[in-house]
Amino acid sequence: PKALRRLSAATKVTIVMGTGFGVLASHPPWLAAESTANLAAMMERELQGGTIESDHHGRLVAGFVGAIGLSETPHPHELRVLEAASQVAAKTGAPLLISPAYIAQPLLRKGYLDSLLDIVASHVNESSP
Repeated sequence: PKALRRLSAATKVTIVMGTGFGVLASHPPWLAAESTANLAAMMERELQGGTIESDHHGRLVAGFVGAIGLSETPHPHELRVLEAASQVAAKTGAPLLISPAYIAQPLLRKGYLDSLLDIVASHVNESSP
């Protein structure tokens, strides 16, 4: 996050940072032991209060949830991150950016995306008045 601040200042370009996690290979080791609720709390905190790298120069706040990475066959940890991200996006109104794996066969891709949308939609419906 601090590098993004420096890059923005140096280039005069507004940079929007996301909160969340990519595909399994990029997950930090500690993520495996975290609950969905803890992951959601971390993402919400980064959206509303700022990251742990906030300092005397100001808060470093995420502007969206994502990009949430998903493998072609999503790992349970990736699905837990997607669930947490969906909860936070529904609760806060923040945009949700999902980066699903590309699947060559259109019919398989539709089923894959439908299953991901079901996860997201279940949390949107829980948060609706």
